[in-house]
Amino acid sequence: MDANGATGKASLNNAPEGSMEVLRASTLPAEGPAIPSSLPIQKQRYLPLDAYRGLIMILLVSDGFGFDQLPNQGVYHFIAHQFEHKPWGGAVFYDLIMPAFLFMVGVAMPFALARRAERAQPFATTSSTCWFAACG
Repeated sequence: MDANGATGKASLNNAPEGSMEVLRASTLPAEGPAIPSSLPIQKQRYLPLDAYRGLIMILLVSDGFGFDQLPNQGVYHFIAHQFEHKPWGGAVFYDLIMPAFLFMVGVAMPFALARRAERAQPFATTSSTCWFAACG
């Protein structure tokens, strides 16, 4: 207790009505405010991977853009030709979308597995999740 009878704890309930008690530095906790452990952990995003994923998604829906309706002249013909699937007569840009998607999945897997390891998820759970995702 100090000279005024205070116990060292800051309390506005004991202050006379109409007055404000000033908090002293010694009455504040030495540590910062306690953060509950139930708060979700912020996910770290990888901007280049997200941009690549977005590009692939745009290319996947590009069939609906109507490139095949472009006039058959000059550069327009070349663009329209790149968005037609060729069965066995060579590869065009449109045929490279699926391999690009698989490449993106392969690049993202180490990040996803590392996040599971940080959360101390058992290997059996991780492997069963991968197995069920692969099998459908």
